[in-house]
Amino acid sequence: MTRHSPAWYALRRTLPPWRFDELLAELIAVLPRYQVDEVIVMVDTEEFFHGHPTPDKVREYARNLVKVRDALTESGVGYSLNPWVTRGHDDRRRHSADTLPGIQTVVSADGGHATCVACTLSPVWQENLRQTWRIYAETRPRVLWVEDDIRDFGAHECFCPLHLERFSKIVGETVSREQVTAAMVQPGKPHPWREAWLAMRSAISLEVLRLITGAVQSEAPQTRLGLMSSGPRNHCREERDWMLVAQALGAHDGQPIFSRPTMGNYWEWGPPRGLYFSQDSIKLTRHCLPAATIDYTELENVPFSRYAKSVVFTFAQLVVSCAYGARGTTLNLFDHLGTPMEDEPHYGRMLGARKSYLNALADRAQKPGVYRGLGLIHRANASIVKHLTPGQGLADLGEDGYPALEAFEAAGIPTTYDDAEAVFLCGQQARSLTDDEIRSLLAAGLFLDGSAAEILCERGFAVAIGLTSIESPAPLDSLGAFSAEGFTHPDFGGSPRDHMSAQLPMVNYTAGFALLRPAAGAVVIGNLLDPDALPVHPAMIAFENASGGRVIVHAWDYASAIGPVGVSFHGPVRQRQLQASVRWLCRDQVPVMARGDGAWPLVFRKDCGNESLVGLINLSLDPWPGAEFELAANDSPAGLSVLEPDGSWTPLAGDCCRIRNGVAHLMIERSISLDAPLFIRLQWQAGQSC
Repeated sequence: MTRHSPAWYALRRTLPPWRFDELLAELIAVLPRYQVDEVIVMVDTEEFFHGHPTPDKVREYARNLVKVRDALTESGVGYSLNPWVTRGHDDRRRHSADTLPGIQTVVSADGGHATCVACTLSPVWQENLRQTWRIYAETRPRVLWVEDDIRDFGAHECFCPLHLERFSKIVGETVSREQVTAAMVQPGKPHPWREAWLAMRSAISLEVLRLITGAVQSEAPQTRLGLMSSGPRNHCREERDWMLVAQALGAHDGQPIFSRPTMGNYWEWGPPRGLYFSQDSIKLTRHCLPAATIDYTELENVPFSRYAKSVVFTFAQLVVSCAYGARGTTLNLFDHLGTPMEDEPHYGRMLGARKSYLNALADRAQKPGVYRGLGLIHRANASIVKHLTPGQGLADLGEDGYPALEAFEAAGIPTTYDDAEAVFLCGQQARSLTDDEIRSLLAAGLFLDGSAAEILCERGFAVAIGLTSIESPAPLDSLGAFSAEGFTHPDFGGSPRDHMSAQLPMVNYTAGFALLRPAAGAVVIGNLLDPDALPVHPAMIAFENASGGRVIVHAWDYASAIGPVGVSFHGPVRQRQLQASVRWLCRDQVPVMARGDGAWPLVFRKDCGNESLVGLINLSLDPWPGAEFELAANDSPAGLSVLEPDGSWTPLAGDCCRIRNGVAHLMIERSISLDAPLFIRLQWQAGQSC
């Protein structure tokens, strides 16, 4: 294919056999108007899937797939393929044994038997997978996508006799399902079997991926494999080694795989701030995979109409995908029941109308470079080292970190998995780090929530973070009566009467708060207040340690203080506090922050050689009248331009940017809304550091 479109549209579409000719004709007619670059045909989809389709059933599909491929090729549109099932997403009352006699299905931790979802060790399922994927490959798709039902956690985690037999050989004794599940969720220090069990499952997953790759490449060596995934924090629960996964799918020098990170937000369940998750999913999944991987984000719309997702929100998701450098977006916008796309034409009209704008944005964002911001931590061993409490289960083994990052993103402070001037640690993330890694962080800039601070104290780093001791985060209602969190220190965004409700996350007292005992030299910059507004417990401290590193400790356990609906954590005074704290950690050289007359900003900066791309996407329904960006810069930019709705870049007057003490203050006065985000190009002199 010679087509080049930075904002690559890959439409996921099902053409059911009972309406095939009509839908294919519509597809060929409307794709030019939608400016779609590629169609990912889906088979055995959603409500009409057959469990595990047999080779005979797949040969039926293949006859129509070849017709679609040929029609698309004639129209200059790419053809790719997305089977709906590998292991099966859920049983949905399907019974695999009816068509695959002898299949081993999943046995759950509580002993329940799935009727459709396959065990990865099932020989019958493996052989059926091998045969059906060879037939799929015979249709010569550009990319053959593996769905995320290849995962090995949640409903897909299997404790069947095949798994137990293999594990028994590993540990050298006969084990039962009850013994393994109890070991997996043992409170406190992890049981040694947890690591062994996760390592075994990881190895089995790689065996299955190699089986798929071998089947495809035996028939279509030029077809690439693509992998949909469910977020690295979840995949820690199966100890996924992303580099080995990429290799198993055929990645090598000059032959990258395709990645489809989920953007979540399958429907508009609430305000647009769900896009904080979307941008993080893109960045984190990319961080885990080989650098050459081609990522196409997954934009879903369930159940496929404007009742589920507005056109404006869909456009905002496309903007996020392009701004964070994805090479394309897979569009699951229309149902899989055979409804014509033109029955809901508004999405297609938007795709065509906004293509030039998105192309211009993607063209800049895809240039090689780094995203700047407050550093975040991810480690694949998070589930191995995590300590559980009584009553917690397998689902609690996921890696900490989200929604805590929302605290900073919502304050106009972007986050990154690239190298950063300051790093944020929360929850149990520190358990994944070596002592040397911790010392390195402590010698620079480090922001800790109460849970992370407790772990560092346990490991002997209390002196380096400005504490003599700490008590574990506990629900507020167990600590006394409190009215608010006070923000008193003027150097950290506060004043004597700046208060925020301590009733978190939603007018209750369940949020965890650690009792800090500051050491000499630590500066208390906020307190929990009693009903008379008198300080009771330190809420935030700042400390410069003997290594010259700077540390902020915030006593809240961020996961419970923010949570999925923790809106009372956020506010203008919180924004000032967090921005001042990060500025202090970065010694006034913040990569980028933004503020203005509005709420819920999503801000980013990407440095690409002698150019920086800075943006603000407004995740509120109220327009911002403008924005001020603060970013480290050694000198004034040589050129400034703003992205216009038609996709052109218009020069900005130089006086909108002022440089003071190595910091650029960029003032932009124009309305910023969900469907009219702001993107600025800053061009630097050759050799100028940005």
